[in-house]
Amino acid sequence: RFISVSADLQRWLVDDVGIPARKVVQIYNGVDQRVFCPRQGARPALAPSGFINEEDCLIGTVGRLAEVKDQATLIKAVALVLRKRPALRRILRVVIVGDGPLRQSLQDLIQRVALTDVVWMPGDRDDVPALLQMMDVFVLPSLAEGVSNTILEAMSSGLPVIATDTGGNPELVEPGVNGVLFDVGDAQALADILCDFFDDRGLVASMGKAARRRVEKQFDWQRTVDQYLGVYDDAIDVGN
Repeated sequence: RFISVSADLQRWLVDDVGIPARKVVQIYNGVDQRVFCPRQGARPALAPSGFINEEDCLIGTVGRLAEVKDQATLIKAVALVLRKRPALRRILRVVIVGDGPLRQSLQDLIQRVALTDVVWMPGDRDDVPALLQMMDVFVLPSLAEGVSNTILEAMSSGLPVIATDTGGNPELVEPGVNGVLFDVGDAQALADILCDFFDDRGLVASMGKAARRRVEKQFDWQRTVDQYLGVYDDAIDVGN
């Protein structure tokens, strides 16, 4: 059996690789909803002193600092937002969690577009659930994805998701319901979406609740485990 984590990968295995459809099973990853859960009460105090206030809006992403994750598009989009609406600098903050080969180039870009007071790069962390609870909006600007565990973790944390329209992302993000999709590399489109979110905080809250409900219904970890066990049971029956 070949298990794909998204329908997009399932199609690729059958149509491009040539694996018989009967041997391919699609099972979504699950997420532990007890670990990744919505914020209750005040924002966790994890950021450097003075970086963020309770009324600010924190836009975040989590992932390797590598070309495929394209955090540069998020940085460029935030620069476009502040160029158009400079008053938002008072309340707009960004956190880019992770480390990797592009760390220095991303830091250089942040300096070039004058966002050193707006963007926090904490590196690799072992407290991602708490960092997600700090955020108000999650962005995944990847060039390519299978099914993103970080999107599922953000959804489980009650965050609306803005993601690129690639790979398995459209299978997780339902535009207008629990988030918004945009074209790969389109910083202007991302900037426009972020401006819309700033103009309608109620929409942000409702999308975040919808994201959590979708995880509870479709991406529970025990459901994933049961589906994998089902594949083994089926394979054993066939073997006998």
